[in-house]
Amino acid sequence: MIEAFRYYRPVLCVDGTFLIGMYKGQILIAIEVDGENQVVLITFAFVECERTKSWLWFLRWVKRIEKERIHER
Repeated sequence: MIEAFRYYRPVLCVDGTFLIGMYKGQILIAIEVDGENQVVLITFAFVECERTKSWLWFLRWVKRIEKERIHER
């Protein structure tokens, strides 16, 4: 288990943004905030486009990571 997971607040933020330049597509991210109000990256993914299918795939991975984190507390 990643030790820092013990100190995260129960807030999960997800967002996506367009990539411009040489690489096209979008990046999706999931972050949490630790006990010292520092933003901690949980995971990220590069996807072809931001649509329901991409978000569902990404959120399944986030859910898997979060379940693992909660289980190991």
